[in-house]
Amino acid sequence: MSHAHRGLLAALLIALPACSDEPVTTSDSHGETSDDTTSVDATTSTTDGSSETHDALSESDTDTGTVAPYCGDGALDDGEECDDANNNSGDNCVDCRLAVCGDGVVHEGVEECDDANDDDDDGCDVACVRDRIVFITSDEFPSDLGGLDGADDRCQTAAADAGLASPYRFRAWLASQDGSPDTRMHKSTGHYVLVTGLPVAQSWDDLTDGTLENPLNVTELGTLEESTVFTNTTPQGTLHPDPLDCDGWTSQSGELSYRFGASAFTDETWVHDDMASPSPCGGTSHLYCFEG
Repeated sequence: MSHAHRGLLAALLIALPACSDEPVTTSDSHGETSDDTTSVDATTSTTDGSSETHDALSESDTDTGTVAPYCGDGALDDGEECDDANNNSGDNCVDCRLAVCGDGVVHEGVEECDDANDDDDDGCDVACVRDRIVFITSDEFPSDLGGLDGADDRCQTAAADAGLASPYRFRAWLASQDGSPDTRMHKSTGHYVLVTGLPVAQSWDDLTDGTLENPLNVTELGTLEESTVFTNTTPQGTLHPDPLDCDGWTSQSGELSYRFGASAFTDETWVHDDMASPSPCGGTSHLYCFEG
């Protein structure tokens, strides 16, 4: 290359602007500048070779933020009978199905039990009502029981000592002017059974119709006891029309008397075996105890 050509090339290189990674800044007609690299658009090539511009944010935002319906969301969705948005299995909505007797879950305040079968004789009947245990006390007591409350205490103590469930539920089948089984006890539609499981009655109505299925002659311990029992009731569980109760079950005075039943019988004698002669209050007797 001649000296003249070298001089011309050097002059051209000096005249060209230097290459730089800095963005090119331009001015608009108002003198404001802009930076070309701030564009949010991206250019891609189409199949026909032309270019197409897309918004980068809309391409990446594929999640709409919505959640698929599910049991527990509080909304009644397809296939659900209910949805109360909680995990309480004792209310009216269980796994988004309305609670029913036989679903195996106890509906609190409505069902007493739910064993999910149709066996009426397994402690929980087909109406989801549990059996009530009844027994004659293994111990005898004097007639000054401390009133009806004192008699209840003796039943509950006997049940607790025998290991029966919920001993506080038991009350004495006993009457005075302060109350009677008819006014003090829960009248169950379920079965009344001995601790051995043998039925005494199918329901309260059956219990009080004058005849038992089997004698109430088994104690809380499962032993046989055929003895006299303090009662002062009718077979219907009401106060005897001519009451005799040792001054409300508070006295042992031999000048007073009480009415009693006999546990060996299934007719009305089970509650009153004293039609000929009531017994003087100085003696002792057993109690019938019923689970409420």
